Amino acid sequence: MQGWLIRYGPGPAQLAFRSGSGGASGGGGPRTPRALVLVAGLTDGLMALPYVPQLEAAAEAAGYSLVQAQLSSSYQGWGVGCLDADAEEILALARHLAAELGCEGMVVMGHSTGAQDAVRFCERLQSAEGAAPLEGIILQGPVSDREWLARFHPDLLALLPEARRAVAEGRGDQIIARAPCDLGAAPLCAARLVALGERLGDDDMFSTDLTPDELRARLGHLAPHPLLLIQSGADECVPRTEEIPKLGARLIAAASGKSEASAAQSGAAGGAQSKAAAGKEPAARGGGGAPLRRHVVIPGALHNARGMEAEVAAAVGAFLAAIKLPPAEG
Repeated sequence: MQGWLIRYGPGPAQLAFRSGSGGASGGGGPRTPRALVLVAGLTDGLMALPYVPQLEAAAEAAGYSLVQAQLSSSYQGWGVGCLDADAEEILALARHLAAELGCEGMVVMGHSTGAQDAVRFCERLQSAEGAAPLEGIILQGPVSDREWLARFHPDLLALLPEARRAVAEGRGDQIIARAPCDLGAAPLCAARLVALGERLGDDDMFSTDLTPDELRARLGHLAPHPLLLIQSGADECVPRTEEIPKLGARLIAAASGKSEASAAQSGAAGGAQSKAAAGKEPAARGGGGAPLRRHVVIPGALHNARGMEAEVAAAVGAFLAAIKLPPAEG
């Protein structure tokens, strides 16, 4: 994959890789009129996701460059990072894209824990001065880190009492453990463990046991923005895969600022789809002038959608094309 390495901030990890022309004349010169900013998950970095090449092609076809964001929390940095710091770095990248590359609009796509970053950026910083305007949000594989830790790393959750005490005493940055090898053997501080492992912790946005009101409190600020939710039908990070479509419907409802009952009625009238290759809406706004909502479940796909790369890219490409269309009349 060919492209341009971007330094968007002074930190050693504050890099991004941009590929594709994003609608720029001349086949991919320095300008990037539109960008799809991809934020990967825990332990991930550049080129970590199997669908990146297909995603670049889909973005290019829709008139977007693909910009893979590397954050200070990438790779082993996740254990001492936090959502607020990640959102600030995404903002720095958004400002760089606008000021240096002429970016006139961007879509933020988060994978796994990167979905939490996308939500936090939208909540706190998307309208900040100097940033490329936010055109939409894509959440691919949003799951509960708390439920995942309980299933695969209960030894880390056993440290929560110690972590809570450290945070209460102002020692949130204290390293209390080194994560297992499958998590990069990263140093893990007390504050990050509480954020990931505590019910209603800072990272707890997609857990299956959250109430509708709790979900709305975390996701309701997405309501004004076009949203694509892509779930993997066999996601190993979800406790009960048979409930994945239902969870997705609950997330869409919360992100629309609606009750689950009213969201279900909207879906029945032609809103969200819960299948691969979902149908195309005519514009960036759905029924009644509400922002576009798409919900795609890819049957048989695992968390990172390996082997289902084309399905992820197709869903993203259709969404990007839809949000660029003018609003439907009437």
